[in-house]
Amino acid sequence: MIDNDDDLYARVRTEFDGVRLATGLDEITGRGRGLRRRRHAATALGVAVLAAGVTAGLTLNRPAEPVHGLTEVAAWSVDSRQEDTVIFAIRQLADADELSATLKKAGIPALVEFIKVPVEQKVAGCQNAQDGLPEIYDVMPNSHTPAKPDENTYAVRRDLMPSGSTLHFVIFEQINKDTGEPGRSVRTSLVDGDPLPCRLYPPDYTLSD
Repeated sequence: MIDNDDDLYARVRTEFDGVRLATGLDEITGRGRGLRRRRHAATALGVAVLAAGVTAGLTLNRPAEPVHGLTEVAAWSVDSRQEDTVIFAIRQLADADELSATLKKAGIPALVEFIKVPVEQKVAGCQNAQDGLPEIYDVMPNSHTPAKPDENTYAVRRDLMPSGSTLHFVIFEQINKDTGEPGRSVRTSLVDGDPLPCRLYPPDYTLSD
């Protein structure tokens, strides 16, 4: 019975003692052992690389931990120092993309949009509005408060946001053609996945009764 490579090589050496070989048997068997060692090493390396790739993939796909702190710029601020609630204040309609990114770092996936509505526009709203999740009323209890011209503050419960959901927060600003003063309105929704950027209604569109 042959139990290992050494037994096999011994059997071969015994049975072929009378045969002349151009290359010595010891050299042939040595090459065989070397090839097998390299093959095993390559297999082990492949497994290690695959394991590293899987680990890296898991790391990349894992949601980042929320950043706790205060970010304040001239236009707005985001306060995520509380455990479950993020508070953001808007003073100027500027740097919406940066505000979206800051909210995301704070644990609130969000698309923030500041939209200047033409004076002749009859309805300030999104023609392509998506169906929202009902959890918005728990996630953002004061989401439908009227917008003031100076500063507006909103609280978001990040711990109540459904997995995979995104906050869509839109402020419309339109100049009143009679007074010349800016007026603002807010639209907030919680959608499953990525929100569609707001597309305004046609200027002459009116709401049906």
